[in-house]
Amino acid sequence: MKSIRKVMAVLYDLKDGKPYYLILHRVLRWNGWELLKGTVNVGESLEQAIKREIHEETGLGEFSVKFKLGKKIEWIWGDYRVIVDEIFVVRADMTKAITLKQRIVEHDAYLWADKNTVLARLTHDNAREILEIVDRKLH
Repeated sequence: MKSIRKVMAVLYDLKDGKPYYLILHRVLRWNGWELLKGTVNVGESLEQAIKREIHEETGLGEFSVKFKLGKKIEWIWGDYRVIVDEIFVVRADMTKAITLKQRIVEHDAYLWADKNTVLARLTHDNAREILEIVDRKLH
């Protein structure tokens, strides 16, 4: 079985001392809400990959990697084992415009929202578990 290496980011900002999280509505290969993730290119470090993916998928140029969760997740997708090698917690400015201009359209919408709204919208259980972990660490 072939493996695909990925990285994931939980993007957040604070408003009135409360974290708001960014989720993306996916339309490529499946339909639902997710945390930002992307494939690691050959020769790229995990940090280079997450910075590139954030810029590619949101258009954001300014953001700050705050910490890594040190957690891997895996799942099977067809003939592939998908391995998220690292999950980054990244602070971004939610007042900055998000642009979903991708060569191949992966996402058609985004939402900055509080924890409960995000948990209700996220499609996959592993994403909800990650958000819960991050939210505890931010408090």
